[in-house]
Amino acid sequence: MQENLQYIHKRLAFEHKPDFTVREFDQAIRKANMRSAKGFDGVSSRLIKICLQMPIFHRALLQAINNDIIREGRYPIQFKKARIVPLPKAKAGEYRPISLLPSLSKIIEYMIQIRMREIVELKLPRQQFGCRPGHSTAQALMRLLHYAGITAGTNRQFGAILYDFTKAYDRVPKHILIDKMLDLDIPAYLVRIVHQWLTDRTFTVTYRNTESTIRPQANGIPQGSSLSVLLWIIFVYDIPLDPSMANTYVTRLDGLPVAKKQP
Repeated sequence: MQENLQYIHKRLAFEHKPDFTVREFDQAIRKANMRSAKGFDGVSSRLIKICLQMPIFHRALLQAINNDIIREGRYPIQFKKARIVPLPKAKAGEYRPISLLPSLSKIIEYMIQIRMREIVELKLPRQQFGCRPGHSTAQALMRLLHYAGITAGTNRQFGAILYDFTKAYDRVPKHILIDKMLDLDIPAYLVRIVHQWLTDRTFTVTYRNTESTIRPQANGIPQGSSLSVLLWIIFVYDIPLDPSMANTYVTRLDGLPVAKKQP
């Protein structure tokens, strides 16, 4: 990790670091969920949207984001706190953790992933359907049925391999993720922002009106963030696939990939 950080620091010396634009900022604001729960800061998306209707506040907030995050490469420590609420699953004793993140941080995270998607979209495997604009599970199923029909019509064998990544987001090592971002030639300033975003994160767990003490989060990516969705795709994008055998590859938000193999 230390070698990667030194490499990032060297690239930052001559790399262009464009500010977030008004278009990117407004797009992230429009995507903000008005009904999402508040994070640690107690500030709702609704309140942020109301305040941003004032031009002076809109300009000041965008300038502050660019100054701290783009130019200085600092991600505010107040935005790195998550409140985790475990929601019961259908099976007794099993829970799905939901992270309540600061609303303003989610707007910033959306802008970061906009920038990153423009760079990595064409570098992702064509078999990757989940969590990508213009792609869907329905398209993957159509391809699956198409090749199933072809193999059935030619009396060949057909099979599917399914992988279930348990606690997928929680098990993403930060150093490996940074390696893969550099392999995809993501600009150093964006890699630095992601590294800052994932460093010194903390969380509490809230269940039935009881909240735990603050705990550090050494690895993993936060649930509930649009940026985490893209980082997960980057983390699994280089899973070995034989192009002559694999025709469909889907990663859903719950971390379930599906690979179709045709001998």
